Amino acid sequence: MVSADNLPFDVLPLIFANVPGRKDLLSVALVSKSFNGAATPLIYGSITINVSVTKKLTKRAQSPFQTLLDRKDLYKFPRKLTITAVPLDRGRVSERFHIVLAMALPKLVNLSSFVFDAHLTVSFLPALLSNLATPSQLKELSLLADNLNPQQAKLLLHIGHRTKLDRGGSLQKLSLRSPSTCVLGVLPEWIERNRASMTSLSIKDSPSITSGFIQLLLGYTRYLTHLSLTQCPNLNHWLLMKTLETLPGLIKLQLAIFTYSPSPGATYQLTCLKHLSLHFMGSLPADSTPKLKATLSGFLAFFATCTLESFMLESMDQIVLPVETVKDWSSCLFGSLRCFNIVGVTILPDSLELLCRRTKLLEQICLDFEPEMKARSSLLLRALSKSESLQTITDSFDFRYHHHQGAPGQPTRFTRPEVETIFAQISTLKRIINAGRCWVRSSECSLKAQVCRHRRESSLT
Repeated sequence: MVSADNLPFDVLPLIFANVPGRKDLLSVALVSKSFNGAATPLIYGSITINVSVTKKLTKRAQSPFQTLLDRKDLYKFPRKLTITAVPLDRGRVSERFHIVLAMALPKLVNLSSFVFDAHLTVSFLPALLSNLATPSQLKELSLLADNLNPQQAKLLLHIGHRTKLDRGGSLQKLSLRSPSTCVLGVLPEWIERNRASMTSLSIKDSPSITSGFIQLLLGYTRYLTHLSLTQCPNLNHWLLMKTLETLPGLIKLQLAIFTYSPSPGATYQLTCLKHLSLHFMGSLPADSTPKLKATLSGFLAFFATCTLESFMLESMDQIVLPVETVKDWSSCLFGSLRCFNIVGVTILPDSLELLCRRTKLLEQICLDFEPEMKARSSLLLRALSKSESLQTITDSFDFRYHHHQGAPGQPTRFTRPEVETIFAQISTLKRIINAGRCWVRSSECSLKAQVCRHRRESSLT
């Protein structure tokens, strides 16, 4: 009789990779020596320090980085580190945690991704940045860079860059949040050093960035496939769109738009773009529908010949999507669309029906499930039923709540009879994500409600 212990060792990591929770994986590692040997690379392959973990560390639990220092056999396993919070010691940021982390970084020879989105103590920055330059396989870096002075910013130039004689590669993905003016000063040279490998660039929360500065950066990144520029109010989006002509291989674009105005002139076609996300951050007066239509139509001109697979449209102020805009988009933009998400935007039933008819491949749609939707739910359901391949309907409340850090109101929760009605009218539908629950149509045509932690990032997948 074949037991789990008799399985070939090479098969065990393939099985354990499908274990859903980290706690379960830790339990698996305690079963036997063979299970421990197969589960350990998965346990330490990705290390995340968030708020819940830091609470445990403040109770004298050992830091995972201290464990790495104590066991040299674990150095080769970590490939991704994500730190979104740091533990506190008597109300202050723990210096011990910083010291241990700085000591562990140079020893992680296979580290390929490092995410640090927590505020650092100024005295710790030089040690962290210096040691970040040591891992030769570092490909992805995400950094909260709001406190860096000129000397510390220059240390960034050594991260990722490799000469021909060095082993390893250069940075492929770079994400900066709230970069200081000192960081922006060295950013062109930093990107220029990694120009041969840089494929993804993201800058968030930078009021001082201008269109001319972005044009300078994009001149060094001809191989860029992903670009995200959000919370940068001084950017002129029309000048930026023309600058994208230098990126013929751009696949994913995410932009925040603060003004509403028509396109000033001729447009360039972004033929390779697959994923588009537009966030309208400016407030709209009551009589601004013409400006909104002109802005949306202006963006349409840049994507008329591309084959979009996902499109997200978000507005800080609640706006109504003009019917004429939907007609223009549906005629040339939605032929290949699989995922369409709108947040803070009201789409009329007639517009939604037109969209569902034209998008033959549409599989996922995200809508605002506001209380007033129930009054016209029959019209919306009739519109959604026109889709030939719709599989997922998602509530955008969680997205809006996360973005505004506490949106007012409560989500509109569907009852079981209402969910049954939706499934009955849309034969292809497989799941409904609403108010933190995921309703799933099982193979026996029955309904199952599951608790769902829906992330904002999943809107573009």
